[in-house]
Amino acid sequence: MEKGTVVNRLIGWARWKLASGNSLGFPKSASFTHLIVDNSRTAKGSDEVDAWCIDTDCAVLSLNDSDRQLIVVEYVSNVREMRLKLELMQMSRSKYYRQLDRSYREIGEYLENKFKNHAVL
Repeated sequence: MEKGTVVNRLIGWARWKLASGNSLGFPKSASFTHLIVDNSRTAKGSDEVDAWCIDTDCAVLSLNDSDRQLIVVEYVSNVREMRLKLELMQMSRSKYYRQLDRSYREIGEYLENKFKNHAVL
């Protein structure tokens, strides 16, 4: 999968993650507050978008801890200044971008393999 495609998926994934209220692993509110009278979840997006973001989430979760942390810092955290990102990750600018590129490749490979496996079924 091309780098641009992975970046676009990560941008959508980050918005989805932040909108879920569970971006850092802890829900903002109890799950029962998201239910409506007929016991279905409130729809904030289509099932297709959710599936797309869930696939991306699984790809991010498949990364090693350091790469996963880098993706969260780059896409989900409120840190915007590169200087602060480098301090937070305790790495040089060149290492940051090399590791980010590696993460993109791994996410792309994960998603391609998932799509290939679905095509076989």
